[in-house]
Amino acid sequence: MDLSHVVLDSLNSGHSSDSSSFRLAHSPHNPLSVTGRFHTELWSSAQQAHSKYYGAEGLATLESIASDSFRIYHLSTDADKLVGPEDLSELPKDTIPPVNKWDYAQEYGPTVSWISNNSEFDYDFDPDDALPLIQRSIILLGENRESVFVEVENFYLAFFARYYYDYASVTDLIIFRARERFKTSDCLKQGMLSTAILFRANYEQSGLVNSLRDHARELHSLTVQTLRAELDDHQVSPWVKLSGAMELVNHEYYAGNLSSYYHHLSQAASLVKTILQSDTMDLLDLGGEHTFDIRLFAWCDIMGSMALSRPTLIWYESKIPDSPQQVVGEHHAHPDKGVEWIFGCPDVLAILLARTTNLRHTEVSEEEKVARGKVIEKLIRRSQFRLVRAKGSIMRVARLAAQELWRHAAILYVHHAIFKSGRSHSVVQDSVKNIVRLASTLKAGVNPDCFLSVPYFIAGFSAISPKHRHILRSRVLSCGNERFLRHLAEALDDLWKESDATGGSTSWAGDHPPKFIF
Repeated sequence: MDLSHVVLDSLNSGHSSDSSSFRLAHSPHNPLSVTGRFHTELWSSAQQAHSKYYGAEGLATLESIASDSFRIYHLSTDADKLVGPEDLSELPKDTIPPVNKWDYAQEYGPTVSWISNNSEFDYDFDPDDALPLIQRSIILLGENRESVFVEVENFYLAFFARYYYDYASVTDLIIFRARERFKTSDCLKQGMLSTAILFRANYEQSGLVNSLRDHARELHSLTVQTLRAELDDHQVSPWVKLSGAMELVNHEYYAGNLSSYYHHLSQAASLVKTILQSDTMDLLDLGGEHTFDIRLFAWCDIMGSMALSRPTLIWYESKIPDSPQQVVGEHHAHPDKGVEWIFGCPDVLAILLARTTNLRHTEVSEEEKVARGKVIEKLIRRSQFRLVRAKGSIMRVARLAAQELWRHAAILYVHHAIFKSGRSHSVVQDSVKNIVRLASTLKAGVNPDCFLSVPYFIAGFSAISPKHRHILRSRVLSCGNERFLRHLAEALDDLWKESDATGGSTSWAGDHPPKFIF
């Protein structure tokens, strides 16, 4: 049975007045909230809607290979799923990449196998033993009025540890908050479903993979249309518009939709400025459940500016405490503060990465730029981070290693963007070696490793030895099965080829259209 069409049918029949009215942020810090009702008339076009994927040549082939490999090997439990030659024989000739198809499948095919049911949770998939609590919260909250929400509940049960870095911090809240978010607007509903189904398509080993992938595209296209209508509706709160935009950005990140990802991120920037009534944000001071999408935007903006080598869309001004004790505090990362609990990068480092990017594009003398860069590097090196949260010692050590991976990635970024240090620079190679060493302590493809593709990419870009390049490229690909990871690996191949041919330094940015996402 094709469950993707069941989801569409449930959406169609469950489109009640509750799903078309908007819940607004409850915080008193939300002065821009307005009331109103909004109805979308786009459901009838759902069957015809299709999203367009952007990316480097050959990635369409990858998607076909990945889908077929899941179909052929759905009974296998091996961690590394390989593709047989029979899966390559029916590929359209105009989609064949400029390398041997078998080699291409081995290089870029899916690498991570994930659980397909929730009856038993392995340590790798739930190291903090949090998923049984989510199951109980689903039971306690009772059946949702919209039956299609079960797709979202199953998504959290299956992929929670791949979706949030410190997922145990929101175990008792996530299903309730997801239900509230789901019924806030049509755009959010469609976006959440599209992401849930996309994850199943990327990781599920069953005959439904192809239909799930098609349905994720349909829902994505429908979300784009709904967001367009909501942005034009003056009765819709800017907070709700931002939530819809960021849900779409989130989907496009995991789908690897490069051009549309950056386009919708730019739309979100104007909404953030409207909400804040400023083009400056203090990420370290921003707090509250209602600020989730603003904080999510901040992270995507900081990473996007690094990937594209452009200034951030919002200016980030936060005071970095002089005393390490002030940075550490007494608490772990909190779901209503910062972004560390979502992505694993300490919040202080996120601010310093943004500061590095904007210094890169500041009109000052090179001497002044280098002087400021040295201050940033000093802050990166001396910063102490919040305590890591983990149930067991193995995960606690792994998350400490992840923090240090981000520290060394930030050092490499300062040397690349500000100091223009060559790959052979001693500091650069020390950080590359440290990232390789730290990565060797982490199991590939699971939490926290699956959140570390950016440090692996930055270290890979700076690597000189073939051994380090091979290790870091492999770590990028082994973070997961998402398309954006294949973008990063292909970008590394191109950058190494260019630098080896010219013998000089290269930049990972400047391609139009962009070739990858951080």
